[in-house]
Parts: sequence; structure tokens; C-alpha cells
Amino acid sequence: MGILQSQTGRSLTVLAQPVATQQTLICFPYAGGGASVFRGWRSLAENQAATLMAVQYPGREVRFNEPLADCHRSLAGDIAREIAQQGCDHRRLVLFGHSFGAAIAFEVVRELEQLNLPPSLLVVSGRPAPHVRSQRPAVVDLTDEQFLELIIEYKGFPDELLENAEFMAIVLPILRADFKISEQFDCDNRDSFEPISVPILALGARNDPWLSQATLEGWRDYTSGSFSMQWFEGGHFYINDNVASILERILVR
Repeated sequence: MGILQSQTGRSLTVLAQPVATQQTLICFPYAGGGASVFRGWRSLAENQAATLMAVQYPGREVRFNEPLADCHRSLAGDIAREIAQQGCDHRRLVLFGHSFGAAIAFEVVRELEQLNLPPSLLVVSGRPAPHVRSQRPAVVDLTDEQFLELIIEYKGFPDELLENAEFMAIVLPILRADFKISEQFDCDNRDSFEPISVPILALGARNDPWLSQATLEGWRDYTSGSFSMQWFEGGHFYINDNVASILERILVR
């Protein structure tokens, strides 16, 4: 995992900040990921005159020595307060979250609305709507071996890293913690929720085994604002191969 040092605070890392910034994009990593997973987005964001920030969850990269988060609400509250402290124009703020990051970004929008700082758009990627019952077994019921098999199925790590025992010993506890929060989020929001007023754009990949037309479109019920949806080629980690297309879709010049 790469280490990034350009911090604005504990939770936010600045990746790109062009002089003539027209809008701000804050990206939320998937389970197990840190801010560095979005460093390949820098030049493309700058080309679209967008300040690019990435969320740095506790327990990884520059926050490696901090305890892992165990509650999506407290994690979202910390991030929202830090975003508010940035003083950026919330009317030109876009939040993008992939998979686990989509859940946290949604909660952050709820917090920002409470602060009267709603962003202009929430982009949820690679994640079914919260009320959709997960097809995965709960991680609390899985042994380390079973959990590793699940991670391999996601195809999020190169084979050489999966075969690196030292690396996986570091990553697996982080992944377990993130998956537990993800499951907690689904349970908390399945039966009752208050829709956000912020428009939602839902993105998905056609070959993502954890996603379908219906489960992605379910996000429509979570906003009183506009809703739109777009599909890409690829699997669950399609975002790695479609950065330019994603940014063209979510950033408006």
C-alpha cells in the first residue's frame, strides 16, 4: 500500500489542487483501501479543473497506528466535520464512493445535510442499495481461510500479494473491520431511512457478480432529488480501468 503525505487533516488527503479549481471531488476507498488507491486520478482531475481529495480511513497508510473504525456513523461524522472545515463551496462538491466507500459516502452526505452543507452530487459505485440483502455470508461467521477465499473472489489484489503472507497478515484485519462496518450499514438502513435531498448517480459494472440492474437501481429510493444510473464494462473493480470515463461523467465543466 502506497503512502501519501499531502494531508489536510486526519481523514482527508489532497491529491490534486489546480489553481483554477472549478469544483471539488472527494473519493472514498473500497474496503481495505486507503487514499492512495485514487492517486492515479490526479492528472485527469487536474485536466478537468477539479480539486481531488481522497478519504484516509484510520488504521492504514499514514493512519496505520490508529485503531480501526468499528462504526459507520462515527466514521462518517468525523469525515463530515473535516469536510466542513475545508471551507470549499459545497454547491460544487461531489462525493464518490466505491463499494464500501459508497456506504460511507452516503452517511457523510447525511451528516453534511445536518450541517446545512449538502454537496451537489453523491456518486455510489459498485454497491447495491442498502436494503438489498447481501449474498455474502457475514464475515463474523467466516474463518480466516474462508474470508481469504472471499477476498480472492473479489479479484481486488494481484496474485503476488495474495501469496505474500506478511502482506495479507496486515491487510486481512483491515478488510474484516471494513466488511463488518459494511454489514452494519446494511442492517441499519434496511427497514427505515430518511432519503437525502442530494442527487444520486449510481455506477456499476456489467460483470460485477454482486450487482444487478435492480439492486443498483434501488438507490433511487434513497434520494428525494434526481437519480441517474450508468453501467460500465468490467468486474467489481471496473473503476481501475475506467477512470477517464468516470470523471467525464461525474465532473461537469
